[in-house]
Amino acid sequence: MPAFLKIRNEAPIVLFMDSAKRQLLIKEIKFRGRRGMKELDLWIGDYIAVHVDGLADEELEPLRDLLLTPEQILWGWLEKGEADAPFNTPAFTKLYESRRGS
Repeated sequence: MPAFLKIRNEAPIVLFMDSAKRQLLIKEIKFRGRRGMKELDLWIGDYIAVHVDGLADEELEPLRDLLLTPEQILWGWLEKGEADAPFNTPAFTKLYESRRGS
């Protein structure tokens, strides 16, 4: 099953993510969620355990990209509640609000 639909000779329009790609992204997110800082490990680990399987396809890649950020930078962003561009995405906001609300 193709992961996109091509209309005429225009760029492909992504309709859904391939199931195998989605599972690989989720696996990588779970792996990257285990951090060296205990505070980040708890914050991110709790968020991933509860929310990652229910995230929309378009939210997975930005979350994975966010988790590639070094610990000290990511921790600073989470403390102030604002990430530098291009990481200030809905994925970051959901991660930030998951701890703030608890």
